[in-house]
Amino acid sequence: MRGERIRNFLAAFGAVFFIIIALSVIIAVFIGRKGISGADKVAVVELTGVITDPTEFGQELEAIEERDDIKAVVVRIDSPGGAVAPSQEIHSRILRLKEVKTVVASMGTIAASGGLYSAVAAEKIVANPGTITGSIGVIVEFMNAEELLGKIGLKGKDM
Repeated sequence: MRGERIRNFLAAFGAVFFIIIALSVIIAVFIGRKGISGADKVAVVELTGVITDPTEFGQELEAIEERDDIKAVVVRIDSPGGAVAPSQEIHSRILRLKEVKTVVASMGTIAASGGLYSAVAAEKIVANPGTITGSIGVIVEFMNAEELLGKIGLKGKDM
């Protein structure tokens, strides 16, 4: 009789424990999807490489603009610049986004020409001391002459 009571108690305790765990998981998933917690989110969007087509970047910003749970955006820039028209479109798109969200530009290794033009549309710009930046209107490109120099007999330390 006593053993049966203990088994019933443990079974009831296990069922209650299982229900509590299941409800906790369901609530956690629901909060994660719906943003019930009220936590503000920050989106990070990357602008990398030569700027030639603003379409994908613009679509990312539009999707972020529509989301109420995202309160701020970090535009991570690592670009030597690019074509004038696409750079202008990205600049304008960031200005529009800045009207409804906080926008911070984070410059990586390089943010020159159109990369810098994109950054100045943000509310704040953050850069590393070693970031290469500047030169509006001129794309920054680096030439690798290692192979040419090797053909004329010049060898560097790392060649």
